Amino acid sequence: MALRAAGMTQRQVAAHLGLTLPAVQRAINLDRKMKELGISDPYIPVLEPPADCKKLRRHRHPRYRFEPLTDESAAPPSASPEPPAVPFDPETDASSTPPDTDAEAA
Repeated sequence: MALRAAGMTQRQVAAHLGLTLPAVQRAINLDRKMKELGISDPYIPVLEPPADCKKLRRHRHPRYRFEPLTDESAAPPSASPEPPAVPFDPETDASSTPPDTDAEAA
């Protein structure tokens, strides 16, 4: 938005940033909408299904409960520990070692 405020056209902004013109236009529209709503973050949390949507009526069924994720349940599961290392014994695992090509040729 600073480039537009500096007097550059949308085409010049797109060329300067290496973007397409529709991407610049969408960014300008998003900025305008955010200023209308008085928000600084483009993401708005959804805490319940929309009431006016005809297809999403599951939330009206008595058995349905909408429970937003908490910080603890939104965190990814902890990494599982690495599997234990299997010791390699060349005498018992001779079949798993590659053959010595020089010894076979002699």
